[in-house]
Amino acid sequence: MSNPLHYFSWLLLAVGLLPSPVQANFHLWDINEIYSNTDGSVQFVEFFTTSASQNVLGTHVLTCRNAAVTLTNTFTLPTNLPPTSTANRFFLVATPGFASAPGGITPDYVMPSNFLFRTGGRLSLVSADTNDYPSLPANVSLSVDRTGVTATNSPRNFAGQQGLLLPPNIAPTVTIANPTNNARFAALATFLLQATAMDSDGTVTNVQFFTGTTSIGSVPAPPFQFNVIGLTAGSYSLTARAADNRGAMATSAPVNITVVTPVDIVFNAPVLSATDVTLTFSATPGLLHMLEKATNLPPTSWMPDGSFTPAPNTNRVTVTRPRAGLPPILYWRAVRP
Repeated sequence: MSNPLHYFSWLLLAVGLLPSPVQANFHLWDINEIYSNTDGSVQFVEFFTTSASQNVLGTHVLTCRNAAVTLTNTFTLPTNLPPTSTANRFFLVATPGFASAPGGITPDYVMPSNFLFRTGGRLSLVSADTNDYPSLPANVSLSVDRTGVTATNSPRNFAGQQGLLLPPNIAPTVTIANPTNNARFAALATFLLQATAMDSDGTVTNVQFFTGTTSIGSVPAPPFQFNVIGLTAGSYSLTARAADNRGAMATSAPVNITVVTPVDIVFNAPVLSATDVTLTFSATPGLLHMLEKATNLPPTSWMPDGSFTPAPNTNRVTVTRPRAGLPPILYWRAVRP
């Protein structure tokens, strides 16, 4: 017969060696961060725990009441979290518009839009945690933590992803500053194409210039300007397209120009009156010309005497100068700048 004392000791030892059962739970999650945009379409609640084995969330109810305790929204978590350790982990409940918002990530659970009351309220996860939160910031970059402190939002999900919700991107603005609309040039045209581009919520990272749909050059930083060289005769529609640091683009209104083959400048004999000298000549319609004068030939120096642009529907130009004070002999010429 075995010794009863020895048998009892062995039994106690065997019982002591049995592993302690681990019970999965949910009640150690804390509300960590709360966020809403201005229309309630993008909202999230982030939870955090330092404890393991807090995976059993399925069928538990998240409740939000307004500050006046007159309205209540509820959301039932449909599934448990994945069966991995929850220690020092987050999980994320967010509205349908959250994941596709700039800087959004994939939430662990999707609650209805406008679930949170933006003017403040009480948020509860059954018996796990209850948090009274203040009015949520109007600045869509900011959230509040469980103590009501405002900071830049930083949503995190159970997989370890972290987001940063950004305000909607405002597209840049861009206009062509030079040349002006309906400007005319002599072929082969060479001029400085200039654009003014700004971005109210970021920076302009590139301006691309086009004639019609054909890109003729791009500039990555101000000044946004590009030398156009050797345009042949024809009509052109110039545009500039600006891009900002978040990928938004904007295209300027078109500027239409005409490049023409210039005609020779032909002077007629001047007409003298008692008081005036009238010069008549033909030149290319729409092109700027400079009138210059000299007192001898060959001239040692041409002096400026005004400018003119023949009207688009005529090539004839008449210029009158007073005779008073003019030297006895004077020569004129017209040139294109």
